[in-house]
Amino acid sequence: MKTILVYKFSFVYTLLIRSIPGEVADTLDSKSRHLTPRPRATHLQDNARTLMDKLRHIALSVEDPEAAAQFFEQAFGMRRAGNAMRGIYMTDGTMNVALLNFKDETVPGYAGLKDVRGVIHFGMWVDSVEETAARVVAAGGTYLTGRHEKDPNVFYEVKYRMPDGTVFDITENGWKGAVKEVAPAAHSAANSAANSAAVSADPQA
Repeated sequence: MKTILVYKFSFVYTLLIRSIPGEVADTLDSKSRHLTPRPRATHLQDNARTLMDKLRHIALSVEDPEAAAQFFEQAFGMRRAGNAMRGIYMTDGTMNVALLNFKDETVPGYAGLKDVRGVIHFGMWVDSVEETAARVVAAGGTYLTGRHEKDPNVFYEVKYRMPDGTVFDITENGWKGAVKEVAPAAHSAANSAANSAAVSADPQA
């Protein structure tokens, strides 16, 4: 009976160690000799950051693109990035917002629906359409429409659906007014630390 109890304890302890974050597990494990130190996952995290595509586009179906553009200028301080085939491109310096009126056309991804208003799709600026498309399909996404245009002077979009039906674009060429790589503000970390200190010092926090 004693042998069985010891075995069960060792088994449960092993599972417990494997569920603890690496640094803590290594500390406990170096004393127990039941497990070897676990490898760090930093290289996986670095790869994930390298593969991250950028959300740089949102498209809205609106009644009047000009009126909507004026609203975005007055309400949000955004500026015009150029004219779109069906409306106007706006930007905040990083994102592209397309204000579009499809009139009697069918909005891509909304077949059979009329007078569609609001956000109709989002767009991801990617390094490789082929590689991202493969990941999209593997994740359950499906191709909708569009082609991969290799001319860097052409703004193209390849549309897909998420598993729930949400429509999105992927492109290597980006959108007018959008910026793919954005460096974080140098003072953001300092501001974050200052804000945290202020909250900690606030007796009502």
